[in-house]
Amino acid sequence: MSKILISIMTVALLAVGVGYFFWYADDSRQENPLVEPTPENSEEASGLRIGSNAIYVPDQLPGKEVVIGFVSLEAEGFVAVYEAVDEKPGTLVGSSGLLPAGETGNNIPPISLVREMVHGETFIAALYRDNGNGVFDPAQDAPITDEDGESFAMQFMIDRDAAQSGEISL
Repeated sequence: MSKILISIMTVALLAVGVGYFFWYADDSRQENPLVEPTPENSEEASGLRIGSNAIYVPDQLPGKEVVIGFVSLEAEGFVAVYEAVDEKPGTLVGSSGLLPAGETGNNIPPISLVREMVHGETFIAALYRDNGNGVFDPAQDAPITDEDGESFAMQFMIDRDAAQSGEISL
């Protein structure tokens, strides 16, 4: 009797396992977190990309250079790096050279800063649109903004255990 009960339980568990596999192996039932939301596949797009503009800056090692993970610009522009003060841009500490429109991936040279970044600090990288002269000037070049008029920027931390990541593509 116990052999029959064990056999029935084994078959039942096997059937549940196979059913679970086939149910969850069907990708159409799951939302793919690596697919960028668009008006066609979600009610509201969100994330790093706004139109053709995007930026990703991983947490950084202490030092005097910021390594940008990814930038996409609708028009030529710059990345400016600020000290974070109450989660808002404070003092400007560095900026990139002129970046072309389109995706640059991680092909941006590291941004040199005017001071050393220290473990535990927070910085903000913001996108700016070039005014046409090819030289960054925060008084002349306009910050790239989202649909609500907020400056498009990303906060990142300085961490002695941070790992520099490879190229990212959105």
